[in-house]
Amino acid sequence: MIRRLEALATISKQGKPINGLFRLLETPLLWYEAYANIYANKGAITPGVDATTLDGFSEQRVTAIITRLKTGTYRFRPTRRTYVPKANGKKRPLGISSGDDKLVQEVVRDILEKIYEPIFEESSHGSRQVPIRIRSGSTRRACRV
Repeated sequence: MIRRLEALATISKQGKPINGLFRLLETPLLWYEAYANIYANKGAITPGVDATTLDGFSEQRVTAIITRLKTGTYRFRPTRRTYVPKANGKKRPLGISSGDDKLVQEVVRDILEKIYEPIFEESSHGSRQVPIRIRSGSTRRACRV
């Protein structure tokens, strides 16, 4: 499965159809990377509607999520709506997902990024974490919004 993950960029650049993406969700390494990406965020331990957070991350938890995904019984929970203050004194809505939902979302994001990042044009813009080229040829790092 690791070779398949590494080959996604090459297959994507060649314009070939990519099959078997759902099977990639069974790769435990992706789940540990997702956890590492999310846990550094200060909102990672904020509970969603079901009070689950990323605390208590374990191999058993990953196995349980993968099993529910494979059997089709995994269901995303509703997000918990809260309001955070803005600089102008108003408040903006913020949806907080449960811990398991955050993990699934991050794993899917990672897979999709491996597919689509290599085929973005140099003129593509957006909130991308990888270096992007500017017309002058210099490189800058994009900030996530």
